[in-house]
Amino acid sequence: MGENAALGDEMRTAQENLRLSSGTLNKLQVEFKTVCAEYDDTKRKLQETETAWKQLRSESDSKAGTMANEIQRLNQIIEKKNNEIRALGGEVQEAQENIRLSSQQAQRLSAELNDYRNKFGQTTQEIDTYKQKIQNLLG
Repeated sequence: MGENAALGDEMRTAQENLRLSSGTLNKLQVEFKTVCAEYDDTKRKLQETETAWKQLRSESDSKAGTMANEIQRLNQIIEKKNNEIRALGGEVQEAQENIRLSSQQAQRLSAELNDYRNKFGQTTQEIDTYKQKIQNLLG
């Protein structure tokens, strides 16, 4: 009977351990399902992030191409304007030289005009002198 009692105790202990193991197993299964759900959610978020990243990359590549084309177009415009400025610079220098030459010609003509005025004034005085002499002779 002692043997049966010992076996009974062992059996109860084994049943208690089995019950505890079953409870632990149930808790672990619930925790495993929770971790799996979190893993699936994280995996889904990662895929969404990768999709968004790929879309942003595509958009940025497209915008970079557009910007490169725009920069090239603007550089061509700047080069054209620089060439126009250089050409105008040559025209301005030519115009300045013409103005300088015109100014010299104007000064020379002004000097000649003053010379003619002086000669005209002298000639007028001489004429007046001769008129007086003629009148004196006639008179």
